[in-house]
Amino acid sequence: MSAAGVGDGESPITTAHTAGLPPTIAADLLEAAACCSFGAYRAAGLLSRRAVEQVVVLRRVPVEAKTLGQKVAWLLRSGHLPAAMAADARTVT
Repeated sequence: MSAAGVGDGESPITTAHTAGLPPTIAADLLEAAACCSFGAYRAAGLLSRRAVEQVVVLRRVPVEAKTLGQKVAWLLRSGHLPAAMAADARTVT
């Protein structure tokens, strides 16, 4: 694949990328990266979503935000995600 580290057996996320994250979120992201590097994209997506859902709980997203898109939009509006990530966030939701 053209994206560095994706589909070539090399993990797109390393322990250096997850430094400072809560251990459960870091573990999910590292496992998602491993899945991605082996072509298990559905598993990678599910683990990534689980990591996002953990952030949602930690940041106390209102219960009215039901969908992933609503939750990510709230994280953006409230400043928990940098504005520079808005385009990427909208792509995955």
